[in-house]
Amino acid sequence: MRIFLCLSWLSARPQSAASAEEVAQLRAKAESGDAEAQLQLGRAYDDGNGVPQSDSEAVKWYRAAAEQGNATAQDELAVMYRSGRGVEKDKVAAVKWYKKAARQKNPTAMFNPGTAYYNGDGVSIDDVSAYAWFSLAQDFGSQPAIDAVRRMKEEKGNLEAAAFERVGDMFAKGDHLPQSYSDATRWYRKAVESGSSPAQMKLVSLLLQGPSADSNYPEARSLRESAAASRSPAGVYCLGLLYQKGWGVSPDLDKCMGRGKE
Repeated sequence: MRIFLCLSWLSARPQSAASAEEVAQLRAKAESGDAEAQLQLGRAYDDGNGVPQSDSEAVKWYRAAAEQGNATAQDELAVMYRSGRGVEKDKVAAVKWYKKAARQKNPTAMFNPGTAYYNGDGVSIDDVSAYAWFSLAQDFGSQPAIDAVRRMKEEKGNLEAAAFERVGDMFAKGDHLPQSYSDATRWYRKAVESGSSPAQMKLVSLLLQGPSADSNYPEARSLRESAAASRSPAGVYCLGLLYQKGWGVSPDLDKCMGRGKE
């Protein structure tokens, strides 16, 4: 049976009973626009701590904090949409809010899109995307993600190459994650080490961009030669372009045309 629960459902929040005075102070801060206070007031209503339990009030305050960019509130709001508590159930909206929180590199929020792709909640089932998000969450220190990656390996075999490439794509494009060429490069390297041929050319492209391109030529050439040796059309073309332009090597028209001997 395919089932992963979102991380917020797996962890109980430790709490002490809030006094009326503490709730009043929290409410005053929340009403003044303090995002952290809005999150905590939402949790108070969610848990019935110091106030009558109310899903609708919890959603109200989670949303107020979420719209100010509070990653934890965005994740909590996503869970409410996922379960239909205090708001009409909407798994698509849940995924949207998970990803907003994940964009801020929140490990819990990075885990939760993985559960959505694994279970097909608000998105189509996609094992590579699930593995990608679990791997990302694991990289940021999520213990449940470590367990999820292990479980997926047992169930689905080795998805690392494709999943790592997908994480690299998200960082390279700024798609669901902050655009970061250094992070994209790191994940593409992981994908290449795991056997992804397409990631080789993506890595080469990043290595030849930016102010450090000159120092990256040797690695770029090695990757292109490896891709060309494996008869990758993109690798043959890129290696030829490298020799044509003399990027990191002496210009060599014969090698550019594939006539030279290595």
